[in-house]
Amino acid sequence: MAAGALLEPHAPFHVVIDAPPMFAYHWLIQAQSSQSSAIVVISNACPEYIADLWELRPAAVIVGNDVHETNVP
Repeated sequence: MAAGALLEPHAPFHVVIDAPPMFAYHWLIQAQSSQSSAIVVISNACPEYIADLWELRPAAVIVGNDVHETNVP
């Protein structure tokens, strides 16, 4: 895999990458029963956006500017 994420489909959590912008916000609204198991990864460090995400009660919000290429064995 050149870049991206490799996830176990039956994991007890969801990794939600905010791409395109606002995807994570809309995903959290639609996935009401899965919100508390969501780990949201965003590049938008806008305090208002982060506050809006927290109101939807994900397990974590990770803010970063870069996604680097990772080789997964």
